[in-house]
Amino acid sequence: TTYDDADSDEVTISGNVIDNADNVGTGVNLGTINDDDDDNNLAITIDDNRILNVTTTGVNADYDSAAEALTVSNNEIAGTDSDAALGIDVDATDATSTADKITIEANTLSLLDDDAGSADATGLEISWDNSHEIPVSNIVDNEFNSNSEHFDVTGTGYDDTAVETLISSNEFTPVVAAANTEDSQAAEDLSSHVLHGTIEGAVNTGSTFVNVGAGTYEEDQITVDGSEEILSLEGADNTVITTEDEQNILDIDSNNVVVDGFTFSSETDDGSADVTVTDSAQDAQILNSTFSGVGSDAESRTAISISSVSTTGPTVNNVDIDGYGTGIDVSVGSQPATISNAEITSSNVGIGLSGDAAHRVEDSSLTASGTGID
Repeated sequence: TTYDDADSDEVTISGNVIDNADNVGTGVNLGTINDDDDDNNLAITIDDNRILNVTTTGVNADYDSAAEALTVSNNEIAGTDSDAALGIDVDATDATSTADKITIEANTLSLLDDDAGSADATGLEISWDNSHEIPVSNIVDNEFNSNSEHFDVTGTGYDDTAVETLISSNEFTPVVAAANTEDSQAAEDLSSHVLHGTIEGAVNTGSTFVNVGAGTYEEDQITVDGSEEILSLEGADNTVITTEDEQNILDIDSNNVVVDGFTFSSETDDGSADVTVTDSAQDAQILNSTFSGVGSDAESRTAISISSVSTTGPTVNNVDIDGYGTGIDVSVGSQPATISNAEITSSNVGIGLSGDAAHRVEDSSLTASGTGID
């Protein structure tokens, strides 16, 4: 929409339901404001709207100097969980002296995730001329739920203190940090000023550490080809990755990857695996994790599948596996895999070993399985 600031002092867009399920476009698009160069500029309020099944952008605002103020508040903005969409996108690059009159408050932004962890699927994205910033004190009480990126303020000029204020003044569920430091979700340790709501979104950054907060993550086909440590901050009991699809959940495809402290839960009995270590990965470690399959009748799905390893074998330690066709399958490889402290129950095959290497299985328990070690 294009507005003329000579026609009105205020524009309010409120109380609407906008469903983009059958459309390609944006829920609310704030277009150009024609400035008549007087002191009477336009105040814009976008509030109390429900903007659903967003496929492009929920609220798009190119906010410029002809606007007196912009308030985006109390809106429910939800994506499709399959499109790379933006919830709120504010560009205040041309706002000059009025960027401090932008308020983004008490919105709910959810399911902005294209199921591929795309950086284009973001709850809140803002930008401006660094000399005229939007105060973080004006971005408060928003709820971010299960977005690939909860927010992206990279390049805005916010320092670590401002980003920390942004994190503490809003609610994020769940929270995944692509970080430079182990076990941290603090702003100063983020690899960029981005906070994620999916594991795949954070893994795709290639950051050294992916620090995963408590929650249930409905994800699959996560490919690790850069990050080195994927760490649960609150342990396997509180951090669950689950899928209803006939897909692998996590594929380790690079060297020296550590996966530590998760529950993997699959609801299908197919030929896929919860975690795979591909023949491109060396020295992988799968630690302190629980695998929950469909039950004792399972025939086909594998909890941990380790493909041909030719240089340095993987380590599996302190894992509980229940209800799979095969608990751990080690395919042909010339370097040994080490499996220790594994408890495998109600699986057709507990551990399947093949290849020329001297694999090691130690301090493990295999019960109620058709075959313990094959």
